[in-house]
Amino acid sequence: SLSAYELERLENIRRNHEHLARLGLADGMVPAAPPAPSAKGKRKASPAAGPSRRSSRLKDMPAPNVYIEHDPDEDEGRRRRKA
Repeated sequence: SLSAYELERLENIRRNHEHLARLGLADGMVPAAPPAPSAKGKRKASPAAGPSRRSSRLKDMPAPNVYIEHDPDEDEGRRRRKA
């Protein structure tokens, strides 16, 4: 005994087949073959040309000092005065 869903599915398949037959597309219908497995394989490791980049933090090296002192007097000359 089939469930209501299966009965509805079979009826839908029958209607679709009839529709394809009226369009002349039902002749020679062959179920689609499963897709072939892709040819992708494992990536080959490329030889390293030089040392890879590493974080200086991970090498226990101090970070470079890039702090720039701010001179507040320098900003005054850049400000525009509103008239």
